[in-house]
Amino acid sequence: MQDVFVRAMHSSRVPATDAERRPWLYRIATNLAIDELRRRRRFRFLPFSGREAVDPPTTAEGDPVRRALAGIPPEQAAALILRLHEGFTRAETAELLGLSEEGVKSRLARGRVRFTEEYLRLTRETRR
Repeated sequence: MQDVFVRAMHSSRVPATDAERRPWLYRIATNLAIDELRRRRRFRFLPFSGREAVDPPTTAEGDPVRRALAGIPPEQAAALILRLHEGFTRAETAELLGLSEEGVKSRLARGRVRFTEEYLRLTRETRR
């Protein structure tokens, strides 16, 4: 959260109206989150001994959902979260992500397919 405001304070382009500031801050936050996800994927490793610490799931359903979202491209995950979880319209999501509405529509469609595949794969693995 602090990174968003630090980046906003150092920006040379600050929106003039309050209506423009909210999407602008969301876009900064989304870009920072996508960058962090990419960074984490680069440094991900496989546990060797089985003794490594594992974060406990928050809920039985939430864990596969989070893991499925982590298993799809960050751009698709961001579009899904902004549109379906946060409730932004397609136009607002496009503005937040710096895309056209068609670009958002494409990411949502691909993201839904990839998320569903990943979620089903994860739930099948946990049943075994």
